[in-house]
Amino acid sequence: MKREVYIFVPGILSKGHNTWAQRAVTHVQTKTVAKAERLAYWAGPLTRRFRQRRRVRGLRKMVDFYLRESYTVHLVGHSNGCDIIRRLLIAYSRSAPVSLGRIVMIAAAIPASYHRNGLNAALSGDNGQAYRMPYLYLSQILVLSDPKDRALWWGGMSRKALGWMGLGYGDLGRRGPDELNRQAMQITRHIEQPGIGHSGYFSPDNFGQTMTRILKPTQK
Repeated sequence: MKREVYIFVPGILSKGHNTWAQRAVTHVQTKTVAKAERLAYWAGPLTRRFRQRRRVRGLRKMVDFYLRESYTVHLVGHSNGCDIIRRLLIAYSRSAPVSLGRIVMIAAAIPASYHRNGLNAALSGDNGQAYRMPYLYLSQILVLSDPKDRALWWGGMSRKALGWMGLGYGDLGRRGPDELNRQAMQITRHIEQPGIGHSGYFSPDNFGQTMTRILKPTQK
């Protein structure tokens, strides 16, 4: 059986040892035979765009290490963590072929449109030049969303007002996936959880269910 690793990428304002990502790492390591890691970083609401590329490079180093060791790599992000994962997937689609496991996007602060967020192009191998086979292969993308997510509602409003400055947030985690091409539709699953809130996925009442969804492939 191929070895697996889950890499958790938290959102902004995530610091310390009792974050959801650290609890998720502990859960995987104590409840399964898989390995688990988390990408540790600090960012505020207005500063997250700074050093985002550095965070992507840090995540890529982690992923590349496990790929070299022949692991199946699963990526799990929350809010801004999903943007870091999205940027990594786009980067991989423009370089050498890579195959990853499941991508779980929780309350994702990226554009809901797969056309706008770049995932359509990443999955189809369309780099704006002559047609080529895709370099990025994913087993599944799972999107967990809440149409009442107030944090992403305000983030979307700030994007409309301040997007020209590189500020604001997308709303995949509120609206759910939109404008998917054929490749994206084949592997994307969506679970809507009205009223759970932006971080309620990790509350004591919901943490177990969230981890079950992270660890088990979601059927149509």
